[in-house]
Amino acid sequence: MDLKHIPNLITFVRIVLLLPFIFFIWQGQYVAGFYVFILAGLSDAVDGFLARYFGWLSWTGALVDPLADKLLMITSFILLAAVGQLPWVIVYLFVMRDVVIVAGAATYYYLFRDIEFQPTGLSKVNTFLQIALATLLLHQLAYESLASWFTSLTVWITLAVTLLSLLQYMWVWSLKARRQWVNRLEKHG
Repeated sequence: MDLKHIPNLITFVRIVLLLPFIFFIWQGQYVAGFYVFILAGLSDAVDGFLARYFGWLSWTGALVDPLADKLLMITSFILLAAVGQLPWVIVYLFVMRDVVIVAGAATYYYLFRDIEFQPTGLSKVNTFLQIALATLLLHQLAYESLASWFTSLTVWITLAVTLLSLLQYMWVWSLKARRQWVNRLEKHG
């Protein structure tokens, strides 16, 4: 095997880790589920480091790595809601943000055949908070070690940043689309 495929292999392992993660959480084996989640998260850091450090970047990795990340996060939030650690409405809002962003990007690409997608600073904060929230709630399930006010505060802060990030993406991409339309009208018009 060519070494440049190691990051992609690690990414695929992360996807496969969803199965034991789901099994352990669903069976109430929260400590094992927590550590599988941590292992999956660490695998994301390792594959990203290897890809950047050694230049083992690939089209497959660019596509599958964020998909693996989203699958892990969405799965963790669904499981956390299913076991009563997170309200379903918050899971819907987290997922809705991603669906709206992907649908908006696809529409933008369809209309303009151009897309330069860069995550915003707020989006990076959102990603960090969602990962921290999932980790915190899974740790709470496994070890019951946190005050309920702290977990509630973290949930609401994460929700607020998620919604602000969605609004920011909608605003930024609306402005980009408007500029594209104006440029087209000026060229043809």
